[in-house]
Amino acid sequence: MGLAVVLLASPAAEAVTGACTVSFLPAPEAGGFDLEAYLGQPDGWPALSDSFPDGWSLAYYAASSPDGWGRPFIVRGGGPAVRDGLVHPRLAPALSEMLPARRSGLVSMLSAPDSAACFPGKPHPYPLYRDGWLFVHGGYLSIEEITTTLWNADLGPDWEAFKVQHPRDYNGNGEVTRGNAGEICFLALLFELSRVPGDVPCAFRRVLLKLSLMPSWPDAGLHALLMGPEEIWALRYANQSTSDRPLFFTLSTQGDYCLADTLPPPGGGVTWQEIPNLSLAHFPSHETVEILALQLSGDLGPRPEPAGVYLDVGASPARGDLRLTVEAPVAGRLELWDIQGRRLAWDRLPAGRRQVRWMLPADLPSGLLLARLRAGGRETHQRILYLR
Repeated sequence: MGLAVVLLASPAAEAVTGACTVSFLPAPEAGGFDLEAYLGQPDGWPALSDSFPDGWSLAYYAASSPDGWGRPFIVRGGGPAVRDGLVHPRLAPALSEMLPARRSGLVSMLSAPDSAACFPGKPHPYPLYRDGWLFVHGGYLSIEEITTTLWNADLGPDWEAFKVQHPRDYNGNGEVTRGNAGEICFLALLFELSRVPGDVPCAFRRVLLKLSLMPSWPDAGLHALLMGPEEIWALRYANQSTSDRPLFFTLSTQGDYCLADTLPPPGGGVTWQEIPNLSLAHFPSHETVEILALQLSGDLGPRPEPAGVYLDVGASPARGDLRLTVEAPVAGRLELWDIQGRRLAWDRLPAGRRQVRWMLPADLPSGLLLARLRAGGRETHQRILYLR
């Protein structure tokens, strides 16, 4: 069983606004970094709780889940992750339960600019969970600016209806310009995913384009982590300096991807690679890392079909089983998404041309679906009208 680690933190001697997060996802091979030892000792990553003292949480998808990759288990606690030189007595057993049971997951700590606004009555708002995705961000986003730029902006004809269906949890006791800026960013991202299901890079680009309108954006630095049970998307986007908010990754001895913005002490022959600034890194379960450049220019709509990758969804409207024809020059990944941005099915495919048959859940309602084929850095997608 493997994991990936993402550490989104800002090293500093005093409290820093944001979140420090470790996340896990299976990797295709093992490396030299001992993740479980790192998590279990107070002089490892939990020592960062000195700068992130306001709460901790963990969330994980179980390796064997009774509802078939349903909601993650989420445990939240208040206060720092270390007490009296030991891992906090509430966090320690939660970690010990998660590690043997997990398939993928994360652990997060928080430094809040206004604890009353960020999590009224809640020990720690992260990770945020909606529509099958976990989300956390590191870096300061002005709640006043993001309220104007995203929450109260016109993101599209369905934005107001989407907000009614996705009410905010951390809204500063109902005050419009208070609350969790990361939650607004997350909801905007989910809305964009509902417009281009399955196209996570396009959704990130659309949200970043809106964020770039904030007056403070030229000085902004941002991490964002979007996680599902089978993949992690990690954003590094710093405007002021290309050295701001670094992200590195390596492989653990347990077969994990390990990402960090502050490296542990050197030793053990562990080699770390840096993710370039202005990039979105994709870590699919048991597959190769893909790093995409994100520039806030050009066409932000769905990407056109590239040569060499072919996808035919057959009849639309479709009823019953789906029968798709795919062709790619190299091995690839075929996915099926609904209009809310939830992934319904996926499969790894070898190179060549073949037929794929998917049996859909009996209770799947009628609606618009999207099939996406990705192979060798190329991608194409087709929409399907499904009728029960």
